[in-house]
Amino acid sequence: MKHFLLHLIIYISILVAHSCSDDLSIPTTTGPKPTYCEKVVITYIAAENNIYNYAELDLQEMQQSTTSIPANCRMITYVDDLQNPCIYEFTPNKKTKIHTYIKDHCSTDATTLKNVLAYIQELYPAKRYGLILWSHGSNWLPSQQYTPSTTSNTPQTFSFGIDSGKNDGSNSGPSMNIIPLANALSHLPHFEFIYFDACWMMGIETLYELKDHADFIMGSPAETPGYGAPYHKLMSSFFENPIQPEKITDIVYEHYKNSSGILFSAVRNSELENLARATSSHIQQLFVNRSEPSTTGVQAYSAHAVQTSYSPEFFDMNSFMYKHLSPNEYSIWLEFFNKAVITRKATSKWQSDINPYFFTPEIMDMLHFGGISMHIPHSKYNAYGWNDAFRNFAWYHAAGWSTTGW
Repeated sequence: MKHFLLHLIIYISILVAHSCSDDLSIPTTTGPKPTYCEKVVITYIAAENNIYNYAELDLQEMQQSTTSIPANCRMITYVDDLQNPCIYEFTPNKKTKIHTYIKDHCSTDATTLKNVLAYIQELYPAKRYGLILWSHGSNWLPSQQYTPSTTSNTPQTFSFGIDSGKNDGSNSGPSMNIIPLANALSHLPHFEFIYFDACWMMGIETLYELKDHADFIMGSPAETPGYGAPYHKLMSSFFENPIQPEKITDIVYEHYKNSSGILFSAVRNSELENLARATSSHIQQLFVNRSEPSTTGVQAYSAHAVQTSYSPEFFDMNSFMYKHLSPNEYSIWLEFFNKAVITRKATSKWQSDINPYFFTPEIMDMLHFGGISMHIPHSKYNAYGWNDAFRNFAWYHAAGWSTTGW
């Protein structure tokens, strides 16, 4: 959700084999009888890490706002914190624990997510579903990456979530990469929306990978406040028919604009293929023969520095295109961009856990704030494997990167 630790934590990749292999103990005959609903919003909270305490606060906000849930709708919340995972049902004026798993399992395993969501959808068949993914986040970056041999640091990158597997508050454990996440969602009914209550998740690589599994995706291209989404203010909006991403964006922005600050956007997934086509010719021209266009003056949402485990900068897509396209080219491209990124709002500054020596969390050019990031390949990333991993994403092929040599 939320912030990285202020210090580096050595990533222990062998923990992938920990409780992820445990029996999920998904119930097949227990729990409430299936109830047909107009809409079910599922919150998937992977909090077996250092932000577990925020999960309880968000559950309290959900409970406080149950009166906003229509009678024929449900908010179903899966929680894996420092106790055994459980599932809650929120209905008007009521919170009910409908299941507690008999032992711990790995919430950041894609198969776990698929099975949990499938079980909830079996119990609560509905016309429409929404999905909130709550945890740490680091956009599209695959979780098992290593620094060059010239440094002793090991990057802790995690596409979505961290599960320590020890029911403690540590941040050492496996995460869920975006491609396995997309594959898990492909086995489930289509979602009306996906809301990322996690840091840095509004990257075009992530969005394009998930585009076929939801109508809209909402979240932040940067770090988000530790308290995350203001559920007590958003509850009624999650159940509107149709969903109004612009309204949700406004609520999140208004909630944080006078405190920690916030960057937030929403994407209409049906327009992402058109955006890819509109972007492809420019990518091929700007990056031909592994060119490295300047990113000076381009809005960044992170820093390639020790405090971010040397992650990429996550450059703003709109800011980059504005810098490198001619006025006419940019005007044409922007029409496609605005059809895809249907709403975006940002405070001039936002709260960041990155040391100010490395990074200034400030919007340099509000007019060209785009609300989503994009990977800009650079030779300095080769040793981390990020440029190689980038080639596995659907966006890489759809946006013309494969012709550039990158």
